[in-house]
Amino acid sequence: AVLPARVGLLAVAQLVLIAVAHSYVHMHFHLTRSWLARFSWFRRAQARHDLHHDLRRVNFMVADYFWDKVFGTFASSELDTVARRHKASPPAA
Repeated sequence: AVLPARVGLLAVAQLVLIAVAHSYVHMHFHLTRSWLARFSWFRRAQARHDLHHDLRRVNFMVADYFWDKVFGTFASSELDTVARRHKASPPAA
């Protein structure tokens, strides 16, 4: 069974909007000053994203961490300080 053309068009439009929103928010994670920083959800997500760039093995998603939680790659913002400290500390001799 083939979906009606308008359903397919709606699905494609939704995917395009999600991709644009994803790129926009991701770009703002890397800006020194973003108007989105006034929102606590953005600051929390930005800290998690920074941790992703520091450790390279956690927080692969930009907005929704569902799949990171499923695959065990999620690090909460509460763990950011601990993880950064761990990364910065020299290995024990």
